[in-house]
Amino acid sequence: MGFSIPANHGGREVFVQRLCNSLTKNGHDIHVIAPPPSNNEIVAPSCVHTDQFPIHRHDLRKAILSKDSTQVEAMQQRLIVDITRIQPDVIHLHTIGPEIVMLRDALRQAKIEAKFVYTHHGLSEDHTFWRYSLSMVDTIVAISEHSREQILRTVPFTAVKLIVIRNGVPVSSACTPLGASQQDIFAFGRLSAEKGFHLLLDAWAAVQPSICGLQLVIAGEGVDGRALRAQSKKLGITNTVSFPGWLSQEQISQRLSECRLVVVPSIYEEPFGLVAAEAHAKSRPVIASRIGGLPEIVIDGETGLLVESNCAEGLASALKATMHDLPRLQTMGIKAHARAFKELNWDTCVTEYETLFQNLVDPRV
Repeated sequence: MGFSIPANHGGREVFVQRLCNSLTKNGHDIHVIAPPPSNNEIVAPSCVHTDQFPIHRHDLRKAILSKDSTQVEAMQQRLIVDITRIQPDVIHLHTIGPEIVMLRDALRQAKIEAKFVYTHHGLSEDHTFWRYSLSMVDTIVAISEHSREQILRTVPFTAVKLIVIRNGVPVSSACTPLGASQQDIFAFGRLSAEKGFHLLLDAWAAVQPSICGLQLVIAGEGVDGRALRAQSKKLGITNTVSFPGWLSQEQISQRLSECRLVVVPSIYEEPFGLVAAEAHAKSRPVIASRIGGLPEIVIDGETGLLVESNCAEGLASALKATMHDLPRLQTMGIKAHARAFKELNWDTCVTEYETLFQNLVDPRV
């Protein structure tokens, strides 16, 4: 039996949903606790059911930060009722902060013993409480070697309970064909400065004389959406750039199948590199920044190209070198798929989590 707390919409949420779906299909009893949707906080039901598992609505962090003892007590009592009904063996955290104190107290009052696992998806801004919170969990999971090193640099005492389970992505056994008819250069993610899409637009403007019918597609929503569209207009490239907005996972999968190349121009230390992994799973080469966990996904010169982060010139050079070289892209795509199937396979990721949870609940098995 598990109990999982997801993060806000993004890569973490995609991971949580996939993991919960897979564990449920494998026979585990999964419940998710999450805050109400931000645009419907008052009328959102206290519990909703997906096709696979129930989601219990408790905004623990908001209650704690309110410093309203009445609100905290009411939230605590509702949490105790749910935990008593669920009887969790493992509580799997995907964000960590003051809510862990409320969770541990609820377990104590409900007289339930449960193990805590925290999967690290990125550094917390509040390092002081982050350190304290990490002292309260049984196992910390880093999603890449870079993530592991990042944790150890910040909180060295976690070494004894820190393991690496690399994120995975769904990968079919067959490559997705890449042909001349696929004209899109695809990028997707949160439209915010750290993702580097403004640099990609500068690079795309620089290669305009040689694009020969190719299109740049930047999918996603975020605080910089309007600025990126304005930048595209200012650069005079609106006829070769499109912003389709937020796409579902199914739509992203389709776009990956229809593109010839994926670009991940991040300027911050990506803890893993989910976009690059999903591209490789679809047999697509990737141009990515040499930063964070991305070099663990993209093998420079084999499954794509790595460029210096925060460098539009590097992106432009990589685009020029690859975007019209179809044989090279096809070769890279085949190697990318092979790497994803062997090293980034979702089934392997799920099995490793199942083994972790089982060992925590019953080390003798």
